[in-house]
Amino acid sequence: MLEEIGPFADRLRFLPRPSGAPQKASLTQRWTVGQVRERLAARRPSAAVAAMNEALTVWNPFADELLARYRRLAAEHTLCTKHRNPKENLAILRTALQDVLEGRRPSRLLQHAVDSMVAERGRQAGLAVPLVEELAADIFMGSFSAKFRDAALPAADVMEGGLYARYCGIDYAAVRDLADAPLGERFGTRVCEGFTALCRRRAGIRERRWSVPSNGMLIEQAQILTTHNLAALVRPIGLSPSPGRPDPARRAFEGVCRQVGRVFGNPRPLRAVKDAAYAWRQTLFSMSLCTPAEQDALAAWMQEELRRRPAQTIIRLNPVLTGLRHVLAGGDLDDGSAPAARRFLGWQEGGHWMRTGG
Repeated sequence: MLEEIGPFADRLRFLPRPSGAPQKASLTQRWTVGQVRERLAARRPSAAVAAMNEALTVWNPFADELLARYRRLAAEHTLCTKHRNPKENLAILRTALQDVLEGRRPSRLLQHAVDSMVAERGRQAGLAVPLVEELAADIFMGSFSAKFRDAALPAADVMEGGLYARYCGIDYAAVRDLADAPLGERFGTRVCEGFTALCRRRAGIRERRWSVPSNGMLIEQAQILTTHNLAALVRPIGLSPSPGRPDPARRAFEGVCRQVGRVFGNPRPLRAVKDAAYAWRQTLFSMSLCTPAEQDALAAWMQEELRRRPAQTIIRLNPVLTGLRHVLAGGDLDDGSAPAARRFLGWQEGGHWMRTGG
């Protein structure tokens, strides 16, 4: 820092401009170097700053080394060209890593590559796990494959009656009624129109019309009902977080705060809103697996964590946490008993409320 400000030392001032008018003594504080050193030494280490420094000094250079090694190997070993195929998982992962390091958003191919690898691992383990894909609102054709119905049924076994179901207002009995629903066919794919109709009702879409926002609302309801593959990790795969179940909820909520912090002043904020809603659903899912005492402790921690965030983030997330506390206390977000609460969804027609915080 001293090297940067050194050239301006002859005109750089850290004190108020001299003035003949009396000034309030509280406007200025002057400490000696020794006092500043003592205050800095007394401060506790910041986990966020330590994580940032570790990323800058360890993991970012590691990613650079991986890319550099790939280029060297590709130049030295030219007989096998499979790694150059842009549709191969290795090429997709390498390109995504390079995109992130250069400040670009990874392409959708990354999501498809991860989906295919996870599905392949399930097949190798002999598990019939109905994992659903990420759907794009701008090319969605209006119907869900039977796989989405199949994924919603085990999600009901995991989530029914819990916080996730109550916050999202899910009637899992209606989901189970689809178990024997007849299947149709569209574009050569088996589809469950009963599941599509349920998502349409939940999204409040009365007419069958095509638009990106209505498609997004419809897809979001399918993701909510299926938990977007999260329930499959609990049953039948049986994963359990080693730090304890509250830990994923805390980390997911930190992701919510980061994404919501990108909304204010953003000319194109809807991606951040959608990503924040993803993280919020993951928060709710993880909380649902916790005990009631752990859920109450998490809600209190979230409110305290939010207080440390910028004002624009607080404005936008306060109604969301109000809704969470209302549901934890046994309330319903659909009966009008909590007018200050918001159910946080990522898609909304006519402009999302989180753009302005109102």
